[in-house]
Amino acid sequence: MERLKSGDLRALHASVSGLYAVGDVRTFTDRLATLLAGIVPADLTVYAEVDLRSRRVAWNADLDRALGWPAAQDTFARHMAELPMFKRYRRGEGSATKITDFMTKRQFERTGIYNEFHRRIGVDSQIAKGLPGPDHLVTSVSMLRRGRDFSERDRLMLDLLRPHLNQAYLNARAFEAMQADLTALRNGVEALEDGLVIVDARDRVVVMTSRARRCMEAYFDDLPAVGLPPSLLAWARDVRTLNGGGGDAPTARPPLTIDRGDRQLVVRLMSADTQSVLVLSERCSGPRPEDLAPLGLSPRETEVLAWVAEGKTNPEIAAILTASARTIDKHLERIFRKLGVETRTAAAARALAMMRL
Repeated sequence: MERLKSGDLRALHASVSGLYAVGDVRTFTDRLATLLAGIVPADLTVYAEVDLRSRRVAWNADLDRALGWPAAQDTFARHMAELPMFKRYRRGEGSATKITDFMTKRQFERTGIYNEFHRRIGVDSQIAKGLPGPDHLVTSVSMLRRGRDFSERDRLMLDLLRPHLNQAYLNARAFEAMQADLTALRNGVEALEDGLVIVDARDRVVVMTSRARRCMEAYFDDLPAVGLPPSLLAWARDVRTLNGGGGDAPTARPPLTIDRGDRQLVVRLMSADTQSVLVLSERCSGPRPEDLAPLGLSPRETEVLAWVAEGKTNPEIAAILTASARTIDKHLERIFRKLGVETRTAAAARALAMMRL
């Protein structure tokens, strides 16, 4: 089994602290090349989004500048189905994958994507991992280089970084979604979908929306008349200092979740040098059919999937929906095919993930 050296662990900790800095997706992707260079040596680092509906590709702007090839994205899009890792991206799940996990270098050199794209940009090895992007996008970060293949040490480093990449990416998405709300807030508008709190370096509240206050009143028993609940402050401090340079591999920084009956509060922390932003989102604990609409299922399939995510068996779902068990089986077959999964556990995970994005 591959073992990491102390220098590898120090590099992981250094990269993690940079990943969690406040910023939108563009800021996140712009940092990737610099941060990952300290983890896995590569000639190119690529953040890519593939739109499954239009079959169009977008990637980090600095890659276009580095390649100096205006037709690069279109060329890659024409041949991307030949890339063996493409179908293995599972929205942040699973290990990092290499081309040589699926074929030898000699076999890869006979493919169209190698001859039309990789060979032209001067690389022949690639390692990649998926990111938990929107449902219609395949999002991933890839590292490419010429010569020696990526090692199992490289894969282990990326696998240890995986939960941080996933969470930092989701934070960037959440931050991006809040930009319009922040603009509205600066203009004195309180109509924010989520609650928002901004605190300074001493954890003093700079801004708190009324929705954030209502959420804290509903979910925290220790809410003071002024400021934040001590339990929330303790969690935020723990998150900011999580594995701050210790000898072990750094631990991911997940959101705080609190359940109250059929409702759930999700708190995300995005920190900078002088201020921290807390985003408070209230959700239903279990998936509702309307929450699963972005998955592209029929109304009946969406109902079935919602009950699967609740842990119901096929006979139980059949009784609830006044249908036969065989009909539910057929619905599940179509659901699996549309979602690209093979088990009801994986389908349920996709449904639950929709509630937590």
